[in-house]
Amino acid sequence: MATNDKYQLILVAQLQKTAIANTFYVNVLNDTGTSDTADSIHTQFRANILSKLKLIQSSQVEYECMLIRKLVTRSEPAIMFPLTEVGSRGTTVLPSNLTCCINTWSSDGRAPYRGRWFISGLLEEDVEDGRWMVHVETALSQFMEEIKDSWGPSGEVYQLNHFSEAQGSYDPLTRGRIAAIPRKLRNRTPGLCSIG
Repeated sequence: MATNDKYQLILVAQLQKTAIANTFYVNVLNDTGTSDTADSIHTQFRANILSKLKLIQSSQVEYECMLIRKLVTRSEPAIMFPLTEVGSRGTTVLPSNLTCCINTWSSDGRAPYRGRWFISGLLEEDVEDGRWMVHVETALSQFMEEIKDSWGPSGEVYQLNHFSEAQGSYDPLTRGRIAAIPRKLRNRTPGLCSIG
């Protein structure tokens, strides 16, 4: 049994010839129903998290792979799971460095317990007067619920965590909020990497 084992999941996509990567941390609540936890996390993350994220993204976003590696109780090499999925909306996409920022909190919400994901691939029509329109938040509501809840069937139950490098701890996410205005990323290293 691997309850409370922690996994790092890096979701890699491409938009406008730019690599996009978001890092998620997954806590194992119950994996008694599988003999391959990494494969199960891949399957359940696609069904419960990625499927909702794609609802707000342009079909120009092409998901390439998911890299999953065990961090706790002992570190293991990453396993790559190829993806051939795309976003489910139109093609009038914003530039890849103009993102939807989702702020997250865990524990008491102090600085070490905050994180964010930068979600690229939203459409030009999603912005009015420099702000995200209401339908963006509505479309993301299911995704925001999955942030704090557990997901997966009996025997394959997982939960997103926040990793605090300062505290050296993993804590369940308690809430998330969409930043009202698009965030422009500058001086990025290859890929748009989140602070998980």
